[in-house]
Amino acid sequence: MSKEISIARNPLTSPEELRKLAKSEDWYVRWGVAENPNVPEDVLTELSEDDEFEVCWAVARMYKTPADALTRLAENQNFWVRDAVACNLNTPVYILVKLLKDTSILVRCAVATNPNLPINELVKLLNDESKYVRNVAKEQIETCRK
Repeated sequence: MSKEISIARNPLTSPEELRKLAKSEDWYVRWGVAENPNVPEDVLTELSEDDEFEVCWAVARMYKTPADALTRLAENQNFWVRDAVACNLNTPVYILVKLLKDTSILVRCAVATNPNLPINELVKLLNDESKYVRNVAKEQIETCRK
């Protein structure tokens, strides 16, 4: 592991240093920055436009990623990135609703498990073309009743 990667992943690294490392040509370094709890929100927004899906995936998973970055990532071509957006508790409801129509079964299942999805939207997944998605939605609705 390179020294830059170690610094990028270290939770004691300052936000100022992470800001510099976010511009690294090494995507592993940018990935480490995206996963660091000290990363500034504006850096996450910048990294949400990265060409490497692993970096975008890490940004989509980060609990403090701003809504505008999550909105952008919801359009990512890689379904793993969209799945991470669907799981993120900061994803705006209107994006979750949009992801209900995603082509990926995994993304639709992830949306179903997001507790911020309104129940009236969750019920729509009971009619999904995928039996797997329908079952996940049914389980989530049953959980809500308890």
